[in-house]
Amino acid sequence: MGRKKQNKIKITFCGNNANEVTGSCILIETEYSNILLECGLVQSANSLEDYKNNAKAFPFKARNIDFLFLNHCHIDHIGLTPKLIGDGFEGKIITTPITARLMKPMLTDSCGIIARDAENISRKRGKEIYPFYDEEDVDRTLELTYEYGYDEIFELDKNISFRFLHNSHIIGAAQLELFLKTSTGRIEKILYTSDLGGFKLNNHYVDTNGICSKANIVISESTYGERFRENQNSCKSSL
Repeated sequence: MGRKKQNKIKITFCGNNANEVTGSCILIETEYSNILLECGLVQSANSLEDYKNNAKAFPFKARNIDFLFLNHCHIDHIGLTPKLIGDGFEGKIITTPITARLMKPMLTDSCGIIARDAENISRKRGKEIYPFYDEEDVDRTLELTYEYGYDEIFELDKNISFRFLHNSHIIGAAQLELFLKTSTGRIEKILYTSDLGGFKLNNHYVDTNGICSKANIVISESTYGERFRENQNSCKSSL
């Protein structure tokens, strides 16, 4: 990845989320560590193009990643994690307890879909196309996954700490406050919201959004960022 500049934090939008809705993957490079924020599949209406996009090499070396944060269990945010494992990642996967429990059925199902897509593409092209991850990669993913609760600051090492804030997007979702210490002792705080749910919900299985008071850098989803958003009361039926 090249030598890092002293006291510099580099953020690279590696996934498809810089251009479209799906395929979340953000790389944070510090003086001491490389951190991924999510590792998701690209999903669209074109299965062939999606397969080609998802099967291509990561724009970084998987073995150089130290920590991977997964903020919720939608496949466009976690679905390439087993491929990261297969490509050499041996670091620590960090998520909430509920997301950790949902990862196994979600990734196992994704694994089956990928295998069927590879089979269909092989048949159409007349040559063998192999799935870009399998169930062994899913099993290894779960072995490297660690669960953390909300609202408490946890120290990963002497230079990296984090806190999960509640997120109403789906059950088990979280926002991430990431605290990065530079060689001068300065703490830089990054807020990563991941996909956000609404702020006024009456729903028994999702949390109310937590509030971050301040941060040096904020990375937030903006897909649904219009000033006025429709809700169940304002939506009109097309029937």
